[in-house]
Amino acid sequence: MRSVLSWSVNAPEREGIPGGVVYDLCFNPIGSQIVAACGNFVLVYDASDGLLLHRLKGHKDTVYCVSYSNDGKRFASGGADKNVIIWKNTAEGILKFSHNDSIQSLSYNPVTQQLASVTATDFGLWSPDQKSVSKHKITAKGLCCSWTPDGQHLAIGQFDGRVTVRAKDGSEKCFIERDGPVWTLSFNPSDEESGSEVLAVGTWNGTLAFFDLNGTQIGNEKQVGFDPCSIKYFSNGEYMVIGGTDNKSALYTRDGVRLSQICDEGSWIWSVAPRPKQNFVAVGLNDGTVAMFQLVFSTVHGLYQDRYAWRDQMTDVIIQHLTTEQKVRIKCKDHVKKIAVYKHRLAVQLPDKILIYEVTGEDDNDMHYKKRDTIKKSLDCNLLVVTSDHIILCLEKKLQLFDFKGEKEREWVLEQERLRVEAQHQKEQEEKARKAAAEKAAAEEAAAKKAEEERLAAEKKAEQERIAAEKEAEVIRVAAEKAEADRKRKEQEEKQKIEDERKRKEEEAAKRKAEEQRKQEEEKKLAEQRRLQEEADAQKKAEEERLAAQKKAEEARVAAEKAEAQRKAEEERLAAEARAQEELERKVLEEELQRIAEEEKQQAQAKAEADERRKSEPGGQGAGAALDSTEGKSKDSSQRPSTAKGSDDSTQPRTARVTKQGGLSEYLLGVGIPTAKHSVIRDLGVEVAADVAFLTDDDIASLVLQPEEANALRSARDRMVGVGLVSEDDDSGGSTTEGDVGGKWAGEGSDRARNTTSLDKGTVVGSPHFSNSSGAGNSEDRRRDGVQSAEREKQSLLDERRGGGSAVSLLRTWRPLEQAMQPLVKLLRPLADAIRPLKKLLMGTLLTVLSGGAAVGSEL
Repeated sequence: MRSVLSWSVNAPEREGIPGGVVYDLCFNPIGSQIVAACGNFVLVYDASDGLLLHRLKGHKDTVYCVSYSNDGKRFASGGADKNVIIWKNTAEGILKFSHNDSIQSLSYNPVTQQLASVTATDFGLWSPDQKSVSKHKITAKGLCCSWTPDGQHLAIGQFDGRVTVRAKDGSEKCFIERDGPVWTLSFNPSDEESGSEVLAVGTWNGTLAFFDLNGTQIGNEKQVGFDPCSIKYFSNGEYMVIGGTDNKSALYTRDGVRLSQICDEGSWIWSVAPRPKQNFVAVGLNDGTVAMFQLVFSTVHGLYQDRYAWRDQMTDVIIQHLTTEQKVRIKCKDHVKKIAVYKHRLAVQLPDKILIYEVTGEDDNDMHYKKRDTIKKSLDCNLLVVTSDHIILCLEKKLQLFDFKGEKEREWVLEQERLRVEAQHQKEQEEKARKAAAEKAAAEEAAAKKAEEERLAAEKKAEQERIAAEKEAEVIRVAAEKAEADRKRKEQEEKQKIEDERKRKEEEAAKRKAEEQRKQEEEKKLAEQRRLQEEADAQKKAEEERLAAQKKAEEARVAAEKAEAQRKAEEERLAAEARAQEELERKVLEEELQRIAEEEKQQAQAKAEADERRKSEPGGQGAGAALDSTEGKSKDSSQRPSTAKGSDDSTQPRTARVTKQGGLSEYLLGVGIPTAKHSVIRDLGVEVAADVAFLTDDDIASLVLQPEEANALRSARDRMVGVGLVSEDDDSGGSTTEGDVGGKWAGEGSDRARNTTSLDKGTVVGSPHFSNSSGAGNSEDRRRDGVQSAEREKQSLLDERRGGGSAVSLLRTWRPLEQAMQPLVKLLRPLADAIRPLKKLLMGTLLTVLSGGAAVGSEL
């Protein structure tokens, strides 16, 4: 491996003053920009050519540390002014927060974007989704920090040699004790080989050590020969780059084995930063220089027939059988410089030795190698070749043959080199002659030379001691400068704190005064608001009461109009029904009178015929027989049923033919209500057909009926109420409807007209045993008496019907009142259901009494 300088820049001067020390470096995640903490500035460079893109001036004192977030959206900087500034990737400051001491180290969590900031007394944890910084105390001054790859733990190195491992919430998991200040540490980003997180710790006692997450040391600590200032993993954790106080930066294996030097700059290297996913390393120097180096890795390999060997990770050798595809890895744990393969032999050159391996078995496909010999010599060569029992080293024009014990058996030099050697040999012979003559002078010269060497050795030792003293003095000076700077900062901070405290008290006094004035104004405003609110509430209440009264009046008016409309409709319906009823009665009376006249006419004709036959027969026997015949006809006529139109069943409503004791099921079937619905009607207290007249609209609506069934039941109820309930049963146990009453009494009136008794000279008129010639002369009187008797009977019938109609009028008056009371009934439904039987009993009793009283008055 060799390194090539890509570019190098010095920090920009400010008013002729050098830019300052580059304490820290970091790349953005894609490696296009590099951020440097230099003096009081944050410098942003183009990583490809070192062009300065931004010089950020947010800090008032030296900037010690920078860190870029893993998402590339922001980066942070912290320094001696105790402030942490969050910057956008466009170099715009977005947030600042402070600690009580200078900021020594920053590190972004690679997963959660949580930022850790370490100071001399504590460390803070901040994330974009929280408003404040969570701070936690530490036992000594913090110097460095690093997150695990999964972002779950944070390691902090302290000046007292302690490493504390914290969870992401700040709680301590474990701690590690070292013998010197822990200036730098870093977690390996890849844990595939170890299976757990590996922490590399660089201590200012010249050592490098490795630990797991539980604080257990892995392997032995390594002596690096200088104080490491910065450790960063390179190439996904395969290597480490370390820079420090020896002015050099070098490449190490992940186990801490030095591989190759990257640079030697003549000044302390405070920071190293590998470029993401590229073989470039940036270094920050004490003199303010930022330099970028490219690492060039050459291929080291060897081939013999079907066995191919190559170097992996700079320290391992992999041998692959090209036929069977078997692979074997040999871990040399040092920098592999050359590889050679021959049959079952393998030679590996390391910096200070050459290892010889051989296959253990006799099988050509056997891939089990074991170490056979070690040549412990540091030999330089351009090419390494291995044979069955020797190795050959090629260096320019010279070949050297060594056995496996390290003894040089032969050496070959090319032709030109041979001639040069022979000439040299001749010269040496000549020189021997001269030397023989000048041995004494040579001895003296040797003595002088020895003395000179001793002098040079003493001077060298003194120089080394001087360099060591200067180094120690530099460390002390840097520490003293830092302490002095800290002291000055503390004094300035104390002064600033006193001034801030004075200003704060003045501001608090002004705030208290303003607050009191504000409270007084607020109290006045609140009192005024309460007064206005009370007035508004009173107005609102009055308006609500007015609207409520207006609403109630409107509802009462609407209810009154509705009730008036219902009353008028009911009156119109009752008037129409009364007119229809009177028209029906008139027709029935006319038909009955016509029938009576017809019968009277037939009786007169029969009587005339009887008189004629009596006159034509001798003696009184014929007349008596004729009289018997006429009287028999009259009796037959009186016993014949009435055929008046008013008594025809087909002309009367079906409801008028049912008595109070009529069958309910037959009536409901006749109305059109199916048998399946009779039970729900009985549940309302309807026991006989006449109880249908007491059903209300709500009762019918509560039944589970089809619309046409409900309409039929409602119409039947209305017809029954309009026509009037039937009279009580007669003595014979039969029943007659209102229509039948007219026909019955009309017939009886005819019979009474013919059989009415009166006192006339002590005889009974119309007696079958009466025989007198004057009977024919009284025929007209008898007819007139019969007509008058029929008229009286009809008038009695009408009076009786009017008397019975009073109950119907009462029922019609009750129904509008009941409908008007429906809202109250809905609210008092349980009470209404309880008094329904009593209501029906009272109404039935009232109707019976009224109907019975009308009948008694008619009889009287």
